[in-house]
Amino acid sequence: MALLLMLILSSMLFFSKRAGAQEAVSGPFICASDPGAIICQVAVPSITVTDAKLNRGACVSPLETFSIYRNELKSMGREVDAFKDFRGAYKLGDKFALYVTRCSASELTISADGQDYLIKLK
Repeated sequence: MALLLMLILSSMLFFSKRAGAQEAVSGPFICASDPGAIICQVAVPSITVTDAKLNRGACVSPLETFSIYRNELKSMGREVDAFKDFRGAYKLGDKFALYVTRCSASELTISADGQDYLIKLK
């Protein structure tokens, strides 16, 4: 419990407190929502993220949004390195971005290591 509290407090230093940014915690993830993206930080020693859904699938999936952004940037000849696929293996402290378009996300479900983690966004 003390480790979780320490991770939550240290995450406050990680996330900028810009206007509109809101933090939410669920299991191994600490996520902050900003317009256009949700940034999550890993709060466990290791985990593998395989999928994510917004509002229980009612919004365009973050994976589809990633593909759209990536293809649009490529077609304009812009750098795409800043836009990365969120699926993958992570360790404590790593962060990843989930891109959001035309959706007022109130819930995020992250699938990782065979489990689904529901995160209520504010």
